[in-house]
Amino acid sequence: MALEINLVELEFSNAELWDRLQRGQPEALGIIYDRHSGLVYGIALKTLKNTEDAEDLTHEIFLKLAQTSYNPERGSLRTFLAS
Repeated sequence: MALEINLVELEFSNAELWDRLQRGQPEALGIIYDRHSGLVYGIALKTLKNTEDAEDLTHEIFLKLAQTSYNPERGSLRTFLAS
């Protein structure tokens, strides 16, 4: 089984993806999700101790991400999602 790497996804920093998301480019959310959903899911699972609830919460967090007050100048997106 070969590891597939999407070079387009690697091109953009999280700050650039955030900017694209804010400008209405929904594909940016998919890349952000691919990069960080494992982290968010892991935290949710550890907290909720239920896989279905953790999956639901993970999806909800990413669906609402575009409407949050995240500011890339104040810290990394990964840290923001983990808090």
